[in-house]
Amino acid sequence: MSLPARSFVQRMIAALAFVLFGQQLLHAQLRIRVGGGDPAGVITEPNAPKQQTWDPAEVLIARKVPGTAAGAVELLQRFSQHTPADRDRWLKDLDAEEYHLRESAMQQLIQLPAIPREEWLKRLATELPEGRWRLRHVLDRHDSESTQVYRAALQLIAREPAALSDDDWLVVAIVMERADLRDEFSFLLQRHMRASLLPEFRAAATAERLSSRLAAAIVISRSTEVVDRPLIAQLLADRDDQVSLLTAQGVAQRGEIAALSAFIRLLDSPQVDVRREAALWLCGLTGQEFDYSPYAAAAERQATMARWREWLAGPGTQVVLQPPQRLAVHARGSLNGHTLIATGGMGKVCELDTDGNITWQLNMQAWSAEKLPGGNVLVASHWENRVCEFDNRGQVVWQLSGVNAIRAKPLPGGRVLIADFGGNRVVEADSGGNLVWEHGTPDQCFDAERLHNGNTIFACPNLVREVAPDGSSVRQWTIEGRINSLQVLPSGRLLTANYGQGRVVELDDESRVTWEYKIARPSDAFRLPGGRTLITTAEQIVEIDLQGRQIRQISAAVNGGARQ
Repeated sequence: MSLPARSFVQRMIAALAFVLFGQQLLHAQLRIRVGGGDPAGVITEPNAPKQQTWDPAEVLIARKVPGTAAGAVELLQRFSQHTPADRDRWLKDLDAEEYHLRESAMQQLIQLPAIPREEWLKRLATELPEGRWRLRHVLDRHDSESTQVYRAALQLIAREPAALSDDDWLVVAIVMERADLRDEFSFLLQRHMRASLLPEFRAAATAERLSSRLAAAIVISRSTEVVDRPLIAQLLADRDDQVSLLTAQGVAQRGEIAALSAFIRLLDSPQVDVRREAALWLCGLTGQEFDYSPYAAAAERQATMARWREWLAGPGTQVVLQPPQRLAVHARGSLNGHTLIATGGMGKVCELDTDGNITWQLNMQAWSAEKLPGGNVLVASHWENRVCEFDNRGQVVWQLSGVNAIRAKPLPGGRVLIADFGGNRVVEADSGGNLVWEHGTPDQCFDAERLHNGNTIFACPNLVREVAPDGSSVRQWTIEGRINSLQVLPSGRLLTANYGQGRVVELDDESRVTWEYKIARPSDAFRLPGGRTLITTAEQIVEIDLQGRQIRQISAAVNGGARQ
């Protein structure tokens, strides 16, 4: 005879106890987070952060899957079989009577490749107490935990691509639903693409699953053997703007002007990440820069789109697209319109919302802070001789000590490119803290970027140099002054903060100045989509437009940097 079901009163008592436990845990976390009664929510750094070694095999083994390429395919096969009906059932089970169903449902939702975050945030108001707590836990943990699983699987497959049969490629393509892993999967796919796969990817262009259409967009738009224009047109008009964006990028790389109208349309996409990428590609391909912000109100975006369409119907008819020869690789996470700042000698790293309110803060002297996929923050401190990844509670997830890191930038696959200031070198490290590549620089290294072609470009006093993976010099810009920061723009031009000369300068391949803004002691400059620039100096962080007008002062600073 089975035990009787819990009464309503019993369930409410259990739920209340669960919520009270959750509140106690939250208060304990807040006591860690808020130091000395600081209303800004200062996060105190742990005294002895523990370095964790990244092992993709162990990530899979922890989920009772073999830590091999075959195990990774098996895991992705399981995830690819999940349907919307499964997702709805797990949401319902968050408040099931049986504990094992509630726990299992929460774990399944955390491991989904993508979740409708805004929809679920609204759903919180209608959930029962325990279901609400569990759904909040899913929202808090999804990005970081699911990123680990999918990245581990992809890295194991990249080590042994022969483990993939032709039928497996679209199974593995489920990682395309993770925007932060698309570049990594694209590199893998393009390196190992073969003619026998083309029919399967053509069929995938009309598949119901988003990941299949995203993978098809890469293969079909970039094919050099057969240009299937009807299918390309269909992908450009796909119901999901992410598919349209990937297709337009492939078309643009072949120099076809049809990509421009697609990019202009995507400036008003409901997805802010799509709007940002579309703006970057439009500016890079055409050399035109209108004052567009992907975070602006819809009416303002529409006005800029009208200017783009007017240009395309006029001077744009004569444009010859020149796909950028120098594209930077990055694996930044989305800030969703927020601004992440490192105030240098002031000792604060902060994330500010659109109203300038602090949503996250860390006590640390650093020149460099970058948002990571999944929500963590990568911080480089040459004062403390280390690079750290912090979670949203300020706990160290990973760190590399003994490197005089003035800047660190995330790369696909969880790797990090580091400008080792005092070590006179550029270093690439994996998430296990292993140095996988380094190159000595002729002087103190202030900044570096990795390019899509595998080359690395770095900045030192009086020069910027591009080097191949073997360290041989490809190109050099001789520039008088101390170059404190470097950004490779979508156009292929370089944006530099010249601390020694007191100006921010945009340079072409011949070292000609194509744009400049004079400001005392700039330590960092970061160009936003549409042409605005964040500039950090020895006194402040400001945002200016293309005409050199100051839009706002963001914060005081003693050197450092800002991202948006």
